Amino acid sequence: MSEVTANPIRGEVTVNLPGHGEYLLRPTFDALVQIEQELGEKILILAMSLNGLREAAVIVHRCGIAAGGKLPFNQVKELVMRAGLIALLPHLRAMLQLALTPADPNGEAVTDQVTTQTT
Repeated sequence: MSEVTANPIRGEVTVNLPGHGEYLLRPTFDALVQIEQELGEKILILAMSLNGLREAAVIVHRCGIAAGGKLPFNQVKELVMRAGLIALLPHLRAMLQLALTPADPNGEAVTDQVTTQTT
């Protein structure tokens, strides 16, 4: 598997999915709209209260597709379950919070209040 690098200016994060490796997530406008439609919840609410397997799997699936990922939803859901919500939720919440943060007019990543670093 090739190394995946997240671009913080795009609000990207990588998450480690056991059995698959690092998986790039890109919260594009289209991905966020699809997440809201599938889950019936606004991104702001999800960013503050995300805590379920299905929610996490939908976010990983939609943002993964936006980053060029090809994994089907059922496989993503299985990998999210294996990775564990405790490990993934902080990264998903941070990504959603960053997606709601206004952009810096100089094009710099606004990450001083939200961390997207994964280890």
